Amino acid sequence: LGDNDVNLDELECEDILKRDPNNEQALIHMGKRYKSMGLIHKAEEYFKRAAAVNPNPIISARHLADIYLATRDYMAAFDLLEALTKMDQENAYLFYNLGIVCLQLDKDKKAFVYLKKAREKCKDKNLMQKIRRIAKIQSQKES
Repeated sequence: LGDNDVNLDELECEDILKRDPNNEQALIHMGKRYKSMGLIHKAEEYFKRAAAVNPNPIISARHLADIYLATRDYMAAFDLLEALTKMDQENAYLFYNLGIVCLQLDKDKKAFVYLKKAREKCKDKNLMQKIRRIAKIQSQKES
């Protein structure tokens, strides 16, 4: 039943997109669907389309940032996440992901700044544990 339900959702979204190719929710849903199937480039296409139709594309752009992280396109992730943190300055997850990207790009000082902001804005225990773990690892590297 689960697979049939997903296929029905997919068919419904495709039908919606035929009538309204700029339907952000349907584009995001299709992007999530393709991401879950491992079709990263197809998912990226849908998330980009969703981001393009919305002047404040926080949700679709966050999904697109996840795609960049998954494909290790750290410069694209950095640029997008930095722009997103300017739009949503209270989102600890954005700052956390930006800090992680900076670590991947060997921008340790920037990573520290972004991880500190993530910690200041964090209200989620799981995310806070991740931030603490990374801070501990980084302090051990510097020792």
